[in-house]
Amino acid sequence: MRLRLRKPGALALLTACFMMSGVVRIADHQEAIAAELEGVMLSVSSGARGGSERLSTAEIDLLFEELKERETQLEAMRQDLASRAQTLAVTEAKLREQLMVLEAAETELAATLARAETAASDDVARLTTVYENMKPADAALVFEEMNVEFAAGFLSRMRPDAAAKILAGLEPNTAYAVSVTMAGRNAGGPQE
Repeated sequence: MRLRLRKPGALALLTACFMMSGVVRIADHQEAIAAELEGVMLSVSSGARGGSERLSTAEIDLLFEELKERETQLEAMRQDLASRAQTLAVTEAKLREQLMVLEAAETELAATLARAETAASDDVARLTTVYENMKPADAALVFEEMNVEFAAGFLSRMRPDAAAKILAGLEPNTAYAVSVTMAGRNAGGPQE
């Protein structure tokens, strides 16, 4: 006994359902394939409802091939994205490593600069003490040869009594220039 289907598009609908089931099981990209199959199902179901458009076996095969091609394209895109993600992860790891190296170098540089600044400050303090302990007349001869701002810097660091004796031994024009420079150093600073 033969089973006869009464609706004209039932076989096409059944074939489309089987194809959709197989494609969904094969593909990792169910959403993209489902969207494309939805269009096929609409075409097939409109034919099953008595519409004038019906898909032939050749058209179904063509649609199936197009879906396979689309699946291949999607898989290639997925692999490309995975490759890019891996490249980005490697690059990010390298950048983190370089950042750590730069931070360590910055810390070391800051420590080196602090040591150098302390050493320079210590050197100036020692030299200031040397000038304070020299005979004022001898120190005045040395200060007479210095740049005015440089001389003013040393005199500002000295004890006032030692600085006064050296300043008194300088030529009047030099003493005046050094005094003006010393007085003007903090003139633009905050008053309180």
